[in-house]
Amino acid sequence: MDLRQIEYFTQLYNDLNITKASKNLFISQQGLSKSLSKLEAEIGLPLFKRNVQGIVPTEAAKLLYSSFEKVTAAYYELLEEISHVKGRRTLNIGAPEFFSMCFDRNEFGLFERDHPDITVNYREMPIDEITQDLLSGNLDIGYVISPVSDKLKTYLSVSEEPVYVIMDSRHRLSKRDSIRISDLNANVLLFLSYIPEINRRIQQEVEKADLEYRVQDVVSASEFIVRIHGSYLLGIGSRKLFQYFDFPDICYVPLVLDDGSHLSIETNLVYVNGRNLTEEAVEYLEYRRDKKTEREEAK
Repeated sequence: MDLRQIEYFTQLYNDLNITKASKNLFISQQGLSKSLSKLEAEIGLPLFKRNVQGIVPTEAAKLLYSSFEKVTAAYYELLEEISHVKGRRTLNIGAPEFFSMCFDRNEFGLFERDHPDITVNYREMPIDEITQDLLSGNLDIGYVISPVSDKLKTYLSVSEEPVYVIMDSRHRLSKRDSIRISDLNANVLLFLSYIPEINRRIQQEVEKADLEYRVQDVVSASEFIVRIHGSYLLGIGSRKLFQYFDFPDICYVPLVLDDGSHLSIETNLVYVNGRNLTEEAVEYLEYRRDKKTEREEAK
């Protein structure tokens, strides 16, 4: 068995609901069930059973739960101790793919300049892997887009921007000051993989309004603009994500819900709830907070 299997077991034990547990773990229900089945096969005992109320832990699961929690805590302590023994001053930060496109590119360089004894190990990865790597101890802190899992704690909201409808300038809606959900009727949408929760919310709003629509695809930022250019697709996305690129034939129009409210893409700096932060992480969080305060005061 591995640590991730144990983490999955403890989450399901606490939630007693496969749907809720898989959402908190940012994995599919199928992935959670497969991991649990493998763990049960290795142990040789059933850990959960189903009844009319839902998922119920077996007696074996109740006896093993506290031991599994101790294993998880000991593993994190071991990682921290290894780091101190080696004398490393490394800060591991995770962020969504292409996050650097909408982020101050000098941020990490300035931090390392002011903290020459700390090396920032920055990685971009699929959104669901950020939470998993934070929980497994492979990351110290991370940038995630709302909503934030209840296993994580938000230290700082680093940015918030409205959701845009992105389209070729020849599209009939490109001259609008804003676009409402009802305007998406009879259109083909292109979603950005960077913002899965926003995509789900858009689909909910469109279906609630009983509109005709079709989602052509969900693609990465590198493919997004290429697919929109010269087409009649309506892309749902972020303006900041493309701030360093000049696409003269691409228009960005704010999306407004039919009640007049706006959807926002909020990016948060987070760490694992209840876990002690490394000294390097604390220094970076304080640095990031101070920089945000300076920018707000300068406005």
